[in-house]
Amino acid sequence: MILPDNDNNHLKIASRKGNNVKFDNRDLGLANWVFEHEKSAGYSTDTLSSSKWYYLPLSAHKSRLGVLAVAPYKSDITNEQKHLLNAYTSIVSIALANYLKK
Repeated sequence: MILPDNDNNHLKIASRKGNNVKFDNRDLGLANWVFEHEKSAGYSTDTLSSSKWYYLPLSAHKSRLGVLAVAPYKSDITNEQKHLLNAYTSIVSIALANYLKK
């Protein structure tokens, strides 16, 4: 999960799963694009599909919260998996928004 820092709204990796996961400046640049445009991008999309990551915006209550980046294990992400990831990001976004309100 990639979230903005409190001071200057630059994105940084807030949490991740897996020690062998590589995430470089180019990946962070694409995460910034997703954050700014609030649209999915990357792997298996029409926007910068050459990326190894599938990026989904985290937003709730008309607020941009961050980006979820997923590295698929298989060669493609099905539409069903995209729908499940969108549902997951909706739940995470609402929980994150409520947490940040405290």
